[in-house]
Amino acid sequence: MTSAQIRASLHPIDWVGLSLRWLMLAALPVVAGLVGRLGWGLVIVLVLWAAFSLAVGFFQATGRQVWWQGWVVAGIDVVFALAVIGASGSLGSPLWWSLLIAVVQGGLAYGMVAALALTAVGVIASAALVLATVPGDMDVLVPLGLYSGGLMLAGASLGWLTEQA
Repeated sequence: MTSAQIRASLHPIDWVGLSLRWLMLAALPVVAGLVGRLGWGLVIVLVLWAAFSLAVGFFQATGRQVWWQGWVVAGIDVVFALAVIGASGSLGSPLWWSLLIAVVQGGLAYGMVAALALTAVGVIASAALVLATVPGDMDVLVPLGLYSGGLMLAGASLGWLTEQA
């Protein structure tokens, strides 16, 4: 077993990660629908993200895990979260918390440093997204900075708790 680790069943942390992933994914269309932001573009992105999550769950359930799997999954989750934010109104989107899906997955898989690293990647990419959609207005980065502090606190807390278990 040089490149993959085989386990007979899912670790409890994997169960927590999969459960949180599906709960948050299920909440995305509910929140978007309640505030009137559920358009066809967002529906397509959410269906693709659900299909990806189904593949991730299946891959985890087979028991084969490579050391880099969590990084790749969390990175793809950041891309999907940015697509969700963009499809639901960019700066006015009620779905900014969708970046937490990647942060939670990274924190559960690798601990506090990974959660903070994924938060940094998500915040930098979301700043680029906001600046691309609202050109010339640097004041829009102030709320994004406040949001990144909340993401970092959540990611660091979850990662620290995972490291303690």
